[in-house]
Amino acid sequence: MTREWCEQKNRELMPRKKEVKEKFIQGIKQTNHLNEEDKNEILNLFEKEPDNYEIECIINFSTMDLLLENNVEYKDVQSWIDTMLEYLHIYNSRDNYYDYYMDSELKEFDGDILITDPCYFVKDDDDILDLSTINIPTSISRDTIYGDWSCTVTDSNNNKLGTFCADAGLVCVADLNEVVKYNPDILNQIKECPWAYTVIKNFKGTVQFIIQENEYEYNGKPCLNYEVKIFGQGVNKVNREPIKFIGCQTGF
Repeated sequence: MTREWCEQKNRELMPRKKEVKEKFIQGIKQTNHLNEEDKNEILNLFEKEPDNYEIECIINFSTMDLLLENNVEYKDVQSWIDTMLEYLHIYNSRDNYYDYYMDSELKEFDGDILITDPCYFVKDDDDILDLSTINIPTSISRDTIYGDWSCTVTDSNNNKLGTFCADAGLVCVADLNEVVKYNPDILNQIKECPWAYTVIKNFKGTVQFIIQENEYEYNGKPCLNYEVKIFGQGVNKVNREPIKFIGCQTGF
């Protein structure tokens, strides 16, 4: 998502947080899915520390207890739980919450590039996210939003260029020569586990993480999620042929 989109969504978030605060309080007070003792405990906790895991536990487990006792329709209770937890999430979100979904800056590369989860080559106790701190400055990295995944890289003609996966919920694009200098064993790792790494040879161009917004329906309600994609555009520095690729989640 663009910087302008993120800034606009952050501006919209502030009045939204005030609105959902009142909706959350009224939702707790007026529900039949909680007893009075649990209602009071939730409201007291919310007043002192709204970002409190105990609030979520009471909402989840106490409502389920009443569900079993009173033979209430599960879908009705679950819909109420989902709504209350969504209010909590919005109210407790950072004021710059949507910056998390901002597209990365374009990063220039000139040589072989490696696409993978940095956990596969970063040594213990080294910074796994900011690769510039371990002398791999020609790199970009971030979390996948989704968590652990598998991803496929294809060219502009939908030809498969490679796959890679994540075990730490992270993704990076890095200059392969810089990675080799840091961890010479990476070349053996690529040969032994080709499914975990994508290498694009002789790439001269730019790479960027783009965050895409997707709509879906959950319990009859429209919802949104966000997906990280990797876009690269440049040329093969040896034969000068154009290179354009995209990396998309294809599994988990």
